[in-house]
Amino acid sequence: MRESFRRNGRKPKIPPSSVVFLRKKDRARDLTLQGREMARIEIDTQKCKGCGFCVNFCPRNLIQLDSHFNNKGYHPAVFKGQEKCTGCAICALMCPEVAITVYK
Repeated sequence: MRESFRRNGRKPKIPPSSVVFLRKKDRARDLTLQGREMARIEIDTQKCKGCGFCVNFCPRNLIQLDSHFNNKGYHPAVFKGQEKCTGCAICALMCPEVAITVYK
């Protein structure tokens, strides 16, 4: 990803359907004990084909492949460690199936 940024001089675009910004009243529910807002992601396990791109590119290693199969016969990715997610949206950017939604 960094090499492509340097080559063409542009930042990669995140599909608008992958990042959802919550309204202020919805954000109040998602505050952590430290008083700061944390992001969260949702993975559509039926869309996920278990390619592992999100697992490999998550800077905090919060995504893992599940041991169970989905309806298509793949091991889908699952989100672990919601309290540590920064909302960088790299996982959503790397997902070829657009199965990941990031909430900030």
